[in-house]
Amino acid sequence: MSRVWLLLAIGLIAGAGVPDPSCRLLPGCLMNELVAPSQPPAPRGWDGQSQDQTKAAKDSDPSQTNQRGTEDAPLAVKIVNPADIQPRAAPNPEAGKQDAPPKWWPWPDIWPHPDWALNALTLCLVIIGVLQIWVFGVQASRLKETIRAMKQIDQGQSAKVAETIAQAKRAADEMANSVAEARRSADAMRDVATEMGKSAKATIEAAVATADGARAAWKGAEEAGQSAVAMNNAAAAMGKQALLAHQTYLATHSPWLQIRFIRLLGFKPETPPDAQPIEVEFLVINASETVADITGSSISLEYLYPIDLPYLPDLPQNNLVPLGRYEKGSTRRHRVTSDDWGGLNHVYAAESKKTLYFLGWISYNNEMGTPHRTYYCRRYFPETDDQNASFAPMMNNPDLTGYDG
Repeated sequence: MSRVWLLLAIGLIAGAGVPDPSCRLLPGCLMNELVAPSQPPAPRGWDGQSQDQTKAAKDSDPSQTNQRGTEDAPLAVKIVNPADIQPRAAPNPEAGKQDAPPKWWPWPDIWPHPDWALNALTLCLVIIGVLQIWVFGVQASRLKETIRAMKQIDQGQSAKVAETIAQAKRAADEMANSVAEARRSADAMRDVATEMGKSAKATIEAAVATADGARAAWKGAEEAGQSAVAMNNAAAAMGKQALLAHQTYLATHSPWLQIRFIRLLGFKPETPPDAQPIEVEFLVINASETVADITGSSISLEYLYPIDLPYLPDLPQNNLVPLGRYEKGSTRRHRVTSDDWGGLNHVYAAESKKTLYFLGWISYNNEMGTPHRTYYCRRYFPETDDQNASFAPMMNNPDLTGYDG
């Protein structure tokens, strides 16, 4: 098929050079052109001009008006070569000029034929036809490959379907075996359940007997519980009485913290008096039969004029006596220090008319949380020939010393 198309293309291309337009694109004319002797083509101009010249030549020749029966116009048809009967156009000196390329054409030896556009279009159609045949061949090849692949897929799917059917059959057989095994297990379980029902019946009968015994024991326990409740109520009443008695005892025996054994500690001789504070040691004693819980305190040691004594309840809390629990009869020792001018005031006390006072208060609660407070104020008396140095209470002012219950 490709050879036929190749020959057709060669014929079409060769037909572009045939002088006669009626013989172009025809294979017979191509063969005639190849067989006929090589003759140079007669120069001719445009088709309309050649026809006019031929007609004018016939009209001017009187011998061609009636030539029937002659060789030019025989009565019988004479078969001759088509090339011999082709009309010859009169030479036209302007034809060569019309077919010659213009001066601006860069290749004078190559000038296209007047029918070059038709020949080029024919060649393009031939090429497009060849390409279409090639595309059809490629599509046929691809279609053949697709059919082959579809067959292979079909064969693979058929094998898989057969394998799936075999697996389903095996699974069905296994399920049938499992059902049979389950039926046997159900029969065994039914037998076991029957035995368990018999055992449960015996257990229920034993439980009923046990429940009768438990009911009797419950009655005894209920009676014992009632007795225990009565005893608990009696114990609660006794506890309330004991608590009331204890509260009464605490109310009548409140704790009482006292300040005792106050003494002035000695000076250090190597330290100047104006750079040495005064230091006092004292005891805090729980002089009662109940416990005291200290919640705060205020301790002050300073030289004052008698008229400048402070109001004891207004003294600020400094907790120089540590907070904590004081058992009944317990005693603890503490110290308090004056400011840095205490030593100098102590040396010049006689000239300044000031007196050293130890004063303050202590707050505490009893076991029930009832608050109590003890106030104290001690005046220092220096040593004399008749007595030792001591801190004595302010006996003439009971508000400056005593117990605030």
